[in-house]
Formats: sequence, C-alpha cells, structure tokens
Amino acid sequence: MVDARLPTNRSAWRDERYVERQPVRLPIRVTSAMMGDVPGILLNVSVLGVHISTPFALQHGADATINVHGEAAQSCRVAWSVYGFAGLQFITPLSEATVAHIVHISNHQR
Repeated sequence: MVDARLPTNRSAWRDERYVERQPVRLPIRVTSAMMGDVPGILLNVSVLGVHISTPFALQHGADATINVHGEAAQSCRVAWSVYGFAGLQFITPLSEATVAHIVHISNHQR
C-alpha cells in the first residue's frame, strides 16, 4: 500500500518535509539577539536545516546563527522549539557537499 502523504514526483522531494536528514552528534554554538551565545548539540542535518538540543529555550521565528564544529557560521531561523529541542531552518540552504562534510566530521568524532 502506498502512503498517500508521500510525494509522487521528484521535485516534491525538495519540500522541507521530505528532505533527507542525516543523523549526527556534534557540539554547536547558537547565537541569537535574545539569548546571546549558547551551547547545543547538533542531532541531525539536511540541506534545509538542523535539529538541535539545547538547555535554552529558543523563540519560534527568531533569527539565529549556528557554528558547527568551527566551520563557517550559518544564518537560520527558529522553525520550532520545545522541551530542550529546536528545529532551525537555514536562510540559504546548504549544499549536499556541506551536509556530507558535517556528517564526515561527526562520524570521525565518535
């Protein structure tokens, strides 16, 4: 049986709900105007955004910047935040090569 919620054409796979997420575990820094610079853990990454854990509440819709393991800072917006977790959407999507590089760093940290 086919799940009717799944897209039927390839272009729909770029929709943020269907972008492949890669599991990772890396320390990050999240900077926002409201919170300043706070620590977090990167849990997964895709070309469109990240899922993080942080002991600080991030405000939905707030602009932020994340630094992943000393790599270039990425501008993003808080898509959701609840109970120590948050989803951040990149302002400019990452390239597949950048996502692969972050996954590579994570795999070699373990």
